[in-house]
Amino acid sequence: MPFDQIATGISIISSGLKGYQAISLSDLTATTLSTIASGSAVEVCNSFFRASEAISVNASSWTAIGTSTTAFLALTPSGTAGSQVLSAAWQADEPVWDTSKCGYYASAASTARVVALAYKEGPSSYRNKTLLPNRQGESIKITIPIGDWNMDSTQTVYINHGLDYTKITSFGAVVIDDTALAYYKIEFHGTDNAGHIHGAVINGSIQTSVTRLPGGYFDSASFDSTGYNRGFIKLEYDI
Repeated sequence: MPFDQIATGISIISSGLKGYQAISLSDLTATTLSTIASGSAVEVCNSFFRASEAISVNASSWTAIGTSTTAFLALTPSGTAGSQVLSAAWQADEPVWDTSKCGYYASAASTARVVALAYKEGPSSYRNKTLLPNRQGESIKITIPIGDWNMDSTQTVYINHGLDYTKITSFGAVVIDDTALAYYKIEFHGTDNAGHIHGAVINGSIQTSVTRLPGGYFDSASFDSTGYNRGFIKLEYDI
């Protein structure tokens, strides 16, 4: 198994490496399956592990995750102390911060350290792949592509976020014009006299939406091309 335990004095781990996380995922911005990159290292329950080659994540664990939901990547140690190995699998439940272990774990009693998340858009389609922070109280920063949007003909787009909306603490949207040279921040400005919303809105537990005003700046042939990503929704999320 390539994700092996590295022999390290327990006093060094507990005083200097506690909570250490240096994980990299391949194809972080792609919609395909990621592996844990060779050279990644992490501390789990007072043991230190390093990947000597790319680590595949258990495929059946991804199959078990419901579509249009967020999954969390857990690393679980097994074997004899001093020569343990880590296995990687997706789980549906949000992790918790363990103050004694200085990291996100599957539960307070668990030995499975959780290091990343991804939104399951389809059976083999991943989105919003993001590494979890390794500091207590730090928000998780997630970037969601808007996808195709002809702003000239379509006023509003809806994008599933797959998160508990009550834990979203900040969000905003950026759109790109057809030249891909100009980026515009979309702020919420309430409604116009006809009641049309302008801006980015979290619509409860499922969706976020981005809306432009009829006849406004973005209701234009400069924003009507499709076949590429129109922009991004960026949000902060507190587990």
